[in-house]
Amino acid sequence: MKKVTFLLLIMAIVGIYASSTAQNTHKIEAFYSDTGVFKTDTVINRVLIEEEQFTIEVYRNIFNEHIYTYSASGDPYFEQSPITIIIKNSDSEIVYLKTFDFEPDDYPYLIYSFYKGQGQDLNKPGKLYVEINISYGGSGSLSNIYFITLKNGTISFNKLFQVSGVLDYVVYSSYDSEIIVLEGIWNFEEGETHFANHRYMITRYIFIDNSFQKKEIGMTVNKYSSLDEDKPIMETLKEIENREPELLQEINISDFSPK
Repeated sequence: MKKVTFLLLIMAIVGIYASSTAQNTHKIEAFYSDTGVFKTDTVINRVLIEEEQFTIEVYRNIFNEHIYTYSASGDPYFEQSPITIIIKNSDSEIVYLKTFDFEPDDYPYLIYSFYKGQGQDLNKPGKLYVEINISYGGSGSLSNIYFITLKNGTISFNKLFQVSGVLDYVVYSSYDSEIIVLEGIWNFEEGETHFANHRYMITRYIFIDNSFQKKEIGMTVNKYSSLDEDKPIMETLKEIENREPELLQEINISDFSPK
């Protein structure tokens, strides 16, 4: 009964947190520290967001809505359970809490990654992102990309876009203010497989006035390498620039080369 009670309280405590203050930190910590209901997946210390340091904690549910364990093997890092992300400030006060859950009876693999655009250490300057990847064990998957911001002491997760783990490229500029997304167009009528070359829809995200502004560039006429070829994305961008210069005329692709 205790397990059932805790599960029923999960949604309540997450909802209440939206209007709570730091005085609730100890209650929430006690709630998620119950090892009969949650397992600690990750703790990342000294994460830099807008020049302030935070601690990121990620918890996994042990039971689904039917009170069955997500992992029959007992693996503490099972990936078919919802995650709750908690962010604490330097005073160990909870300043953000968000749960990523599923539809009832739907248990995909849920894999997350916190990162900075060109792979900088999380405790170094640079914009912070999180990728939430959902898959069902096959070759395909979808990822939601969020840009994490800090404004007036408030942490926000801002969804930027969704990309495919099979077809799409995401490229970050070295100066940390621009993103290019190449969305692979899988043309079944032309007999393409996801291993084949594809046309790409190109979208540009430019950081202006503390947010990313979306600008659609257009679709390539020619087909270019797929992710499966393991070809460096910079080579593909240069190839597009050479063959279809009008598409990238407003973009300096050298800005996207790794530092």
